[in-house]
Amino acid sequence: MSHLEVETKFELSETDFDALKRLGHIASRAEQLNVYYDAAWKLADSSTTLRIRFKDGADPVLSLKIPVSHSGSRRVMQEIELTLPKGCPALLPSRHPMRIDVDRQLPDDFCEYLRQLGVKHLERVGWVRNTRYVLEIEDIGSIELDRLELPDGSVVHEAEIESDNDWTHRSLADFVCQYAPQARPSAVSKFQRFRRAAVTA
Repeated sequence: MSHLEVETKFELSETDFDALKRLGHIASRAEQLNVYYDAAWKLADSSTTLRIRFKDGADPVLSLKIPVSHSGSRRVMQEIELTLPKGCPALLPSRHPMRIDVDRQLPDDFCEYLRQLGVKHLERVGWVRNTRYVLEIEDIGSIELDRLELPDGSVVHEAEIESDNDWTHRSLADFVCQYAPQARPSAVSKFQRFRRAAVTA
């Protein structure tokens, strides 16, 4: 499945993160494990992410996120997703393989862009753990609040807004800026944060 994702992201202080959690209804909380793949950091250098995400016992999801455009804190990404069934997937030898042969083990919609980058094989480069809260703001919409644990031991707090509706997007961004005074617009992906932490760890 492929779709366009319109996202605005803010980096938060821990204080502002906790404050936002108290200002709405927490609709859900999920523990996520993101396992990342790259080839000599070609994906990270092009702001592209390929990951397998595990979440609370659900089937893992293989995702390729490709940059389309960005303006300030707002990014548009093409996201291609494939759910990996439980048991032994027919596509990959395990649910988090060490190495992936792009042409032989990935569907065509994943391969096309990776070939453009000159990537034929992907290596597992590591993983991060993320706690995600979905915060419902009455009469506006929802904000995803993330607490990300990086390989160097640091913790990053983020607020993410994903909506195709311009009014909803702007209103939620204004809400974050109003109630999280230290919020800073961020165009850095979780994978790019992982890469920086992994290199310096």
